Amino acid sequence: MDSTARAAAYRAIAATYRLLGATTAASLYQQAAATEDAHDSPSARRLATQARAAAEHT
Repeated sequence: MDSTARAAAYRAIAATYRLLGATTAASLYQQAAATEDAHDSPSARRLATQARAAAEHT
């Protein structure tokens, strides 16, 4: 998957978590999308990992 597709996936996940009220996870996924747009995949993946952890504690 290329960075454009990953960014779109992160945005979709962020929207889902926002609808569920998990604002921390949504925010982190949105940051991951922006970071992926900047072509910094390692940092984006770290943010996505943090977002998953935040979602588990929601």
